[in-house]
Amino acid sequence: MTHALKKMLLGATVVATGLATASMVIAADAPQFYQLLNELPLKSTGTTVDHVDYNPASKMIYLSRRKDGVTVVDATTLKVVAQIPQSEGSNAVAIVPKHDRGYTGNGDGTTTIFKLSDNSLIERVSIATNSDGGIYDPATDQVAFQIADDSIMAFIDAATGKKTGELKVEGEELERPAPDGKGNIYLPIRDKSTVYKIDMKSHSVVAHWDVSATCQQPSGLDLDPATNRIFVGCRGNITNPLLVVLDGTSGAIVAKMPIGRACDEVQFDAKTKQIFTANGVEGNVVIYKQVDADHYTLQEAFGTRPGARNLRYDASLNEIFIMSNAGTFDPSKKNLAKFSPWYANVIFPDSLSLLTYGYKPAK
Repeated sequence: MTHALKKMLLGATVVATGLATASMVIAADAPQFYQLLNELPLKSTGTTVDHVDYNPASKMIYLSRRKDGVTVVDATTLKVVAQIPQSEGSNAVAIVPKHDRGYTGNGDGTTTIFKLSDNSLIERVSIATNSDGGIYDPATDQVAFQIADDSIMAFIDAATGKKTGELKVEGEELERPAPDGKGNIYLPIRDKSTVYKIDMKSHSVVAHWDVSATCQQPSGLDLDPATNRIFVGCRGNITNPLLVVLDGTSGAIVAKMPIGRACDEVQFDAKTKQIFTANGVEGNVVIYKQVDADHYTLQEAFGTRPGARNLRYDASLNEIFIMSNAGTFDPSKKNLAKFSPWYANVIFPDSLSLLTYGYKPAK
């Protein structure tokens, strides 16, 4: 091989190595966005669904499917592992790891109590005439249920399932509350555009904030105890959907940002400082990043599917879990115009899926 040829080959190798290195740097520096990683189809006899709940310790996802009850999916394998017995009518599941229990909020006013460890039934007991769901408050070791049709919050002891009290509130569209870890829960009431701060020990209202000037139809809610900020997803009468941030002491609105229509879930992750909103009409998830208590920046907004209005996020997996089913608007049936002029009022059987979103590995 001549010296000139050796020099030419060496130059080509250097160029190729440089291009490969540059490509690796570009790939490493390229921004990551949430994309669909997996779709798990679920057979169904019913067509309506409600909340997605999650136990980060066991990596179990709980899907409240109303007529079909609660389906349990392993987040690491994305396979169905159980169907909770006698959980028909469930709208949400309160996770109570301390007592190895889960509590469903069933539409007929019962709660199905089951073991988290093996998904076996403990009992199904009556707590009221109806229920839209419930949440667990670790500070007082109670579960709080929204009894929306009767404008009541009902409370039970998480260890025994025995009722500990009730609280009369205003409105008939009580959305899922969130605990602050200090013995209080914050309850959004959609039809009154108010947020309650409720003392879980005394079962009394300690603050009552009318947020209607900025936030109409508050639905999803979560909070950050470290900054004492409450994040509220506001449906905004279709035309002005917002994520608003409240001061947890005064109820004053300190920030507001646009989101998609028909938000039903807000989740704050303390580790990543991300606020996730699931918006059913737009079929998107809008994510904001907390800079400090009063400042927030848009991180991403990605498309999901129409009707996907609830989610759960796992920071350790960096994955988002969403339920969605397919439907259409039938002009001959009742128009759910408060959500959208063409909100799906017919849901197709066996169209339900659990969708998992995350970052795809760089190629």
